[in-house]
Amino acid sequence: MLDQVDDISQVSADGRDSFECYQRILEREAEPVIPPRNDAIERAESDEKPEIAARNQVVRKVKGSKIWKEESAYHRRSLAETAMFRIKTLFGNQLKARLFESQAFVRCVVLNSMTALGMPDSYPV
Repeated sequence: MLDQVDDISQVSADGRDSFECYQRILEREAEPVIPPRNDAIERAESDEKPEIAARNQVVRKVKGSKIWKEESAYHRRSLAETAMFRIKTLFGNQLKARLFESQAFVRCVVLNSMTALGMPDSYPV
């Protein structure tokens, strides 16, 4: 999925606390925002690989701290998941278009059109 997007500054994820994910995200010069598993520990060889250093930094910040979620804007992941839930509820789970841009764009246009139809027109009296 990362290859389909040109400019990425941050990647927020849940449940993929792996060094491969960190490596791919850092290759794109983006900031990985992935909460570690509850039993996560720091790895000693952090000086050798940037993905290990990045994950160690998150492990240090996250342990027992909700401040990390606020500082890293991790809550935006939840908003994106809610938007995708709305789209999947209306249009189904499968995407039929070949390109990501087409899949997301068409559904968002339809969803926004449907939302606009239900919104009241307000104006000062």
